[in-house]
Amino acid sequence: MTGQYFDHIERARDLLAAPGLVLPGAWRRFAERRSGVISRRDFVQVVSQLRSGPPPGVFQLSWLRRFPNLNEFFVHHEDVRRANGRGPRTLDPAMDEALWANVVGGAWFLTRRLRGAGLEVQWAGTPRIVRARRGEPTARIVAPPGELLIHLFGRQSAVA
Repeated sequence: MTGQYFDHIERARDLLAAPGLVLPGAWRRFAERRSGVISRRDFVQVVSQLRSGPPPGVFQLSWLRRFPNLNEFFVHHEDVRRANGRGPRTLDPAMDEALWANVVGGAWFLTRRLRGAGLEVQWAGTPRIVRARRGEPTARIVAPPGELLIHLFGRQSAVA
């Protein structure tokens, strides 16, 4: 998991490979080939590069950085915690609100590969529901915002 996580970070910083994080086909294959080189990098180098801030380009725009960074850092943090036997954290209300805003804002994109069914997500214990994908039949996932985000990122086996 650690190697996969660092490959993802490095591809996001690589101006040529970054589109492969979200675009299918040739871009994704290109990014995967470049990650072979990246995976041989030293842990200390990767952490140092991550701490240096966003790479040149559009990710230096704060409004563009907020949405993907919160999602990426939250989900990958939980990946590491749960891979090491630690369960979900209790989040403060501000973090829950921020994650819910990202679930609402990104639900359509994060479910773009869902076909043949609809999906609604609901913040557990609240009446807040968002339709992520239209279709019939429609399923509903009810969980706290962080768990919804983890699920939408494809980590269904890690959701509490």
